[in-house]
Amino acid sequence: MADLLRVQITPPSDNGGSPITSYTVQIIDTADDSVFATVTGISTVNYDISETAVGRFRGKTFKVKVKAVNSVGESDYSFPSSPVSTA
Repeated sequence: MADLLRVQITPPSDNGGSPITSYTVQIIDTADDSVFATVTGISTVNYDISETAVGRFRGKTFKVKVKAVNSVGESDYSFPSSPVSTA
């Protein structure tokens, strides 16, 4: 079984008057603040990202940013999460 990075999203308090249709998650490698992966089209607030989908992340430390998408457009990315280490 592949290792997983679980992302739990808190929906925004203001959706611009239109329901959220999906989320985009950006995974930031804290070693150099580079974007390790971007996952689009997430339709649930609890989402598991597997290594097979984005590449090997075991042994790295990440921050995660999220943006909401709806018929109005895309939000800005959230502030980054606290760093998360993977074993």
